[in-house]
Amino acid sequence: MKFFKTMNNQQSSPNDLNINRILRESKERLKELNCINKTTELIKQGLSLDDTLQAICNLMPPAYQYPDYTTCSIEYNGKKYISSFYIETKWFQKAEFSTAEGNKGVITVYYTQEFPKESDEGPFLVEERNLINNIATLLSNYINSIKIKYIPIPIKRSAPAIFYYKLFI
Repeated sequence: MKFFKTMNNQQSSPNDLNINRILRESKERLKELNCINKTTELIKQGLSLDDTLQAICNLMPPAYQYPDYTTCSIEYNGKKYISSFYIETKWFQKAEFSTAEGNKGVITVYYTQEFPKESDEGPFLVEERNLINNIATLLSNYINSIKIKYIPIPIKRSAPAIFYYKLFI
């Protein structure tokens, strides 16, 4: 059986290396799941759209493989929300979203330095593509839900038209 030396000169078997890989991958999936869960919780809080988009921007970097070298922006309705230490680089991943009214937005995640190629998207994992797509879908649905809460319903009367807004939840 082959053994490999670790950093502290202890020998590791292939099984140990496989367990370490599985643990590392599990940790990454938990970070992604945590981001989705926190985004869902945030949306339920009923904050303003601006505050929600800004908070989601700050949730994204910790969910990525290299969180210390990750920044995020969300552009929607002519505004741009950015995470801490924001910088645009050539290493990015983006997901577009649109609302029922046809308004468009985009989430962009950047790595601030080069990392090894992991997939067809360079340093980004396939699971990170799934994450950004899921967050884009959550955003689209969230914005649609805000817009649909109050739908004008005309009331027929002899006086000038009066619109009442019915709350749909």
